[in-house]
Amino acid sequence: MMFTDCPSMTNEENLLLRNQHIAESCELHFNNDPMKIVRSKDQYLYDEFGNQYLDFVSRITNVGHCNTAVVAAACSQMAQLGLAVGTDVVKMQHRLATLLLETLPPNFEVVLFTSSGAEANDLALQMARNYTNRKDLVVVDGSFHGTGNLLADISPRAFKISPEGKKPWVHVVPVPDMYRGPYTSDDPEAGEKYFQDAKRVLELVSVNNHEIAGFICEPVMVVHGMVIPPHDWLGKMYSYIRELGGIVVADEIQCGMGRTGETFWGFQGQNAVPDILTVGKPLGNGHPIGAVITSRKIAATIKNAEQIYKCDPVGAAIAATVMTEMKDRQLMDNARRLGNMMAEGFQLLQRSHPIIGDIRHKGIVIGVDIVYSSDCMKPATEMAEEISNGLRKERLLVGCEGEYKNVLLFLPALCITDSDVECVIKTLDQVLRCVELSYMDDIYDIINSPSPGELEPSTSFGVQPSPDNHIFISTSQHPYDALD
Repeated sequence: MMFTDCPSMTNEENLLLRNQHIAESCELHFNNDPMKIVRSKDQYLYDEFGNQYLDFVSRITNVGHCNTAVVAAACSQMAQLGLAVGTDVVKMQHRLATLLLETLPPNFEVVLFTSSGAEANDLALQMARNYTNRKDLVVVDGSFHGTGNLLADISPRAFKISPEGKKPWVHVVPVPDMYRGPYTSDDPEAGEKYFQDAKRVLELVSVNNHEIAGFICEPVMVVHGMVIPPHDWLGKMYSYIRELGGIVVADEIQCGMGRTGETFWGFQGQNAVPDILTVGKPLGNGHPIGAVITSRKIAATIKNAEQIYKCDPVGAAIAATVMTEMKDRQLMDNARRLGNMMAEGFQLLQRSHPIIGDIRHKGIVIGVDIVYSSDCMKPATEMAEEISNGLRKERLLVGCEGEYKNVLLFLPALCITDSDVECVIKTLDQVLRCVELSYMDDIYDIINSPSPGELEPSTSFGVQPSPDNHIFISTSQHPYDALD
């Protein structure tokens, strides 16, 4: 998508100007046929022709694009003071910090403000290292936590394609995927089994004379294509990391701020409490602001924090307004109710569309796993992209996520309505029918092949197809372990 304040320009002129100044690696959301978006409001985007698009892909506009109260707060504050200096700034930071801490258990005592979620994650990992006086970090396979040097080093999505590969101080545990993993949702011991797999990886850390500083993961794994861990997995992981002397970080950049509907933060629905929590641009409804929330003792390991990690007054005014809007408009309840409504609608579609392999949701974070057949479970990356493009033609915007980019990810503003949800369900049904017809021969070939559902080798280290066509990470001889 292209956002511009020059609606008189043609798409071709915009692209030509963009190509002169923007690196090729900075791809557009619809890179082959980009959109020219000139205006936004609430859950909608508008192109240069005035066409309205329902935005289910933005991820960060929790209270809606150009929210009236947020815009007013930003303009008012910008007209008064825009620098992070003075007693009024301290007062505003205190107000915002209080609003955040009111949503959290008492072990969270202080807030350090950043300009983004990536900066918040970087700061959190610095704290883990400083507090424990150790270096090694634990992450979940397939995760991504930001683009900074440290974050790229600990993000499997990034270092798998890096010439340097994984650093010896990074330790990767299997993703607790109850759809494609070896232990599925019908296994009551799935959480314990995934934990034991992770524990076997971490036991090698001590054998190789490494000590764990910290563990970071999304409590609800949006990056993975909306993977929801077994209910007891996160608590077991947190406890074991602490037994090893490390501390735990909850990356709530995408799954926090009321998006899961039932709780304000994702970890609160997982029966686990982290030591550090990070939040990003959803706090500012897209404005560049983030935060690290932790105990006073852990925060004290960062020197001169009061001079570096403070919130600009405009960001503070915006974020406080976002928090107030969410409470006053009961947007968390809206996320729960409409998330359930949409998931139920998708489940009805699943009965007549076998290319829907799985539906995973928490509140208004919903992943629809697209496969060639629900029997073989082979990820259908091209079909998912075709569906996304088809939805776009019907003026509904969604993303594709997951290891194979085959999961349609729905992350709209929390202010969507019943009619929006009805529109999404109806539109997805129509597009699925068209895509199934166009891919009929491919689907037939896959489900009638000698080994239906067998996957091409994944870019994941240690990911292999299992005999029952699930995908799992073998921890008996995990490729990462040999590097530790």
